[in-house]
Amino acid sequence: VIVIPKLLIILPILLRLGVVLITVIPKLLIILPILLLFLIPPTATNYYFFRRLPKPTPMISRESFFWKLHILLQWLLSLPAQILILTNLAFDILAMTTFGLIYCFLSCKCGNVKNNFKYLRPYESGPNLYLHFSDCVVACGGMQLRRGYWKFIKSFSIGFLLTPWVKYWLTANPFTMNLGERFITQIGESMSDMEVKDIDHNFQRVISWTQPREIDDTSLDCSTFVPHYPFPPSGRQYAIGIQQSNNLSMFVHTTHFRAPGNPCYTLSRSCVLPVYRVMLWRNNPFHVYTGHVEAGISNGQPCQTKKLHGAEHPMWLINGHSFLAAYRGLHASVGWIDSFFDQFLPEFQRKIRKLVKGEKVAEDHFKLDMSSIQVQREKKIEHEKNAILRSISIPPDVRRAESLKNANAQAPVTEKKHENRH
Repeated sequence: VIVIPKLLIILPILLRLGVVLITVIPKLLIILPILLLFLIPPTATNYYFFRRLPKPTPMISRESFFWKLHILLQWLLSLPAQILILTNLAFDILAMTTFGLIYCFLSCKCGNVKNNFKYLRPYESGPNLYLHFSDCVVACGGMQLRRGYWKFIKSFSIGFLLTPWVKYWLTANPFTMNLGERFITQIGESMSDMEVKDIDHNFQRVISWTQPREIDDTSLDCSTFVPHYPFPPSGRQYAIGIQQSNNLSMFVHTTHFRAPGNPCYTLSRSCVLPVYRVMLWRNNPFHVYTGHVEAGISNGQPCQTKKLHGAEHPMWLINGHSFLAAYRGLHASVGWIDSFFDQFLPEFQRKIRKLVKGEKVAEDHFKLDMSSIQVQREKKIEHEKNAILRSISIPPDVRRAESLKNANAQAPVTEKKHENRH
């Protein structure tokens, strides 16, 4: 009674991890050094170009002859790396599809695949990354200024090899998981001591400016996660951005709410002023998640009114109902990202407050924010433990009946929520 259910949980996990280890480790040992060598010429040239920009440079001009010449040079220098990356990606997709179909057949779960693609279909038609090569060059240049050349190129090289496997195999695998949409949100502590316009200006100064006045004052390099969403060129409201951690680089499609053009709508119902919409498209293999993310300034409504003007980060992510996708201790899982942003937002708000109020005020608020977050984390862990213990103690038939009862009771609210989101 005890051993068999545990085996049913452990075996799929071992299978998914085993496939990753068998395919990824040889690539890291063989392909990574070659890719690193191929990427040095274009990235070094790009770093030199961006280092010569005047300070500050909020947005780079893309109309000059020298910029177009630089893009052509970048494309030519990166051509060997492009060929290697695309060949490796084709092999990865073939391997994941093959192993996934074998798993479906052996586990008799082929019927789940059609239902899984129902959740993935809305995210399969994003703008092609390769057709926005110029955007990628801008994003990489700004990130190099924030992280430094060697930190950047290490994560940049590894990201091309690891990210597709994390995205398509571990977090949202339609062949081996039962997929669904998971809502996660984080709201930072109150920033009501500052005006919304000041928060918004420095929000974009930290994340979007290509070359700030003093890079050390606005860089998030002391964090393990650094986002950079450059402003889009004229005629567009979105641009390719980049996120970088200590070991991975990931591209995103970012809509800027302040960019000229048609009105942009936010899904968040607790937002005073939206700043970014970050789309994690399924057809973008170089990000670990699939879903819809927003970043803005919150009013804390309806449950956290004390967090007025705090930075909010709601996420609607597609992930599997599985241990690998939800476990908070596993890096890059959807459960882990929830805990991670609880740590990131105080650091981000400290940067904004430092630019507006000065370093002393920022440090004082940062200490208070971290102590408050520690209390909230303990409550969250206790709540999750109680929920797990309760689910174990209640017989399956009773638990199923309670779930149906709760679903029926919440049906009108859910319908209303989806109407507002559309």
